[in-house]
Amino acid sequence: MREITWPDSIRKAFVARGCVFAEGVSLYNTAGGRGVRNMAKMSCVKTICLIFFLTCGAACGSGSGTAQDSYNLRVPDSYDPDHTYPLIIAMHGYGDTNTNFESNSGLTTQANGAGFIIAYPQSRNRGWNAGGSGFAYLTDNADDVTYILNIIDEISSGYSVDANRVYLTGHSNGAFMAYYLAATVPLKFAAIAPVAGTMMMDDISASSPVSVIHIHGLGDTVVRYEGSNEFPPVRPVLALWREKDGCGSAVVTVSSEYTLRFWAGSYGDVCVYEVNGLGHTWPSFAANEIIRFFSSHHM
Repeated sequence: MREITWPDSIRKAFVARGCVFAEGVSLYNTAGGRGVRNMAKMSCVKTICLIFFLTCGAACGSGSGTAQDSYNLRVPDSYDPDHTYPLIIAMHGYGDTNTNFESNSGLTTQANGAGFIIAYPQSRNRGWNAGGSGFAYLTDNADDVTYILNIIDEISSGYSVDANRVYLTGHSNGAFMAYYLAATVPLKFAAIAPVAGTMMMDDISASSPVSVIHIHGLGDTVVRYEGSNEFPPVRPVLALWREKDGCGSAVVTVSSEYTLRFWAGSYGDVCVYEVNGLGHTWPSFAANEIIRFFSSHHM
């Protein structure tokens, strides 16, 4: 990893926003005492984060190359080309890597056991252009929708993928991208599983019904569950998808760890795990619940 010498003015600005510097170019947020990696503190989009990227320049770089060399692909041990398999696209958070996300999420083991093919794409601009002017700026207005669709097509050309069982998940900026793809690409995805993100669109009329399992920490101060000046609140987003999926009343389950709200629908289901005290991180139970949800939903 190439290291950057940070000007004192930028260091002081980031420290003032609750960030500390680790080796190289990575930033860690210490809010809540969890020390979890965040999206370069996306609340800095209007101020500090813009300075960060203008200063970073070519030193930060961006992923390049073809779709073929820009994702990690895991095929289940039981793979048989004479059968079709569900496919998951799992997208990392801002400033993270696909390899790190795979290691931290626990998705590969769960996907392998359930017979899913799973791919971890690497973004080309440190993150995903997932709707909104901030993401467009930070990703140099990259066409990440086409990028992800090309990866799906490439995998489908080499493996037996069930076109009715293609799924999306992601953490943070990757969660935003899951919502954005579901909202803008109809008749493609059976279900999505955003974790610690939200959706930058308030109109999903162009989409088709998609089942949603959303997981969010109520202690998240980066992408707040209740919303902020930078990001919309989660509840209205879920309401849009409930309407799209023809959902009825919620069934609510409360535990010491989270509150689960589940809405069954005529065209899809929506559920949310509101996790007590969790910050901007991927909870340990997420992989199991996501694979379980995906296993019971298809187009």
